[in-house]
Amino acid sequence: MEASSGLGTLFPSITSHAGLDYGGGAADLFYSDETMGERPTVIYFPNYTFDRFQKGPSPQLCASIAQRGCAVFSVDLYGRSAQNGACGMLDGLRDFIGWAESRADDYRLDLKRAAFAGSGTGAAMALWASLACCSGRARDAYGSEIGIRPAGIGLFSGLTDLSGIRCRKAAAALKRADSARPGMGEAFDPFTNHDLREVPPVFQAVKTTEPACRDARKLKELLDTNAVRNRLMEFPETGGLSDFFAERCPLCMESVRSVSAMLERFGWR
Repeated sequence: MEASSGLGTLFPSITSHAGLDYGGGAADLFYSDETMGERPTVIYFPNYTFDRFQKGPSPQLCASIAQRGCAVFSVDLYGRSAQNGACGMLDGLRDFIGWAESRADDYRLDLKRAAFAGSGTGAAMALWASLACCSGRARDAYGSEIGIRPAGIGLFSGLTDLSGIRCRKAAAALKRADSARPGMGEAFDPFTNHDLREVPPVFQAVKTTEPACRDARKLKELLDTNAVRNRLMEFPETGGLSDFFAERCPLCMESVRSVSAMLERFGWR
């Protein structure tokens, strides 16, 4: 079904499909009609990932990434969190990956070149997804395989410190998972995991005066300590640049530069 998001004016080459049922959840898909061959695939978690009642303006950011030759899925996992919190959400992601593999030919998806991305609290979900794929400790705690090996992680204004007040819903989801499967709490918090050697390259973009900047700098320090390749782009507050600017203003210079730098970090440019 075509998305009714007004993308045709800003992104005329982008085809979008809203509410694709992957079995127990829904995803929106964006891709450029001008892309030749198979499309590298970005699995994106928006800022409302842990909140049923907030819907962020993520379609335009997804379209901005898609116009650079990628297929972009914005995946809704909230409904899967009711059972076992983060564990249910990872189950939903596993089901989505299986569905995407079955539809890869239809949409020309290259899942061997796949990456996770997220904004705000969706960044925490992107990290969990990557740990489930790349950390032996996290895989053992979760007890299942997600099914792909990500090429990278992209975090926009990422809220990833689970001890912070803005991550309280993500922390609660992980706590419920730990109650069902003891060990998941520590294994899926990057600051207590201690098995980050296989984490793929990480890209972060943040405004220096937004709350997420503290999280981004703290995560960068952790990644540097663990020799994980990463890059942090910081933008000063000029011209009224908003918090969570990548989702809220995907056509501003800072957002455009961030998306290009992320894809370069993944080796796709």
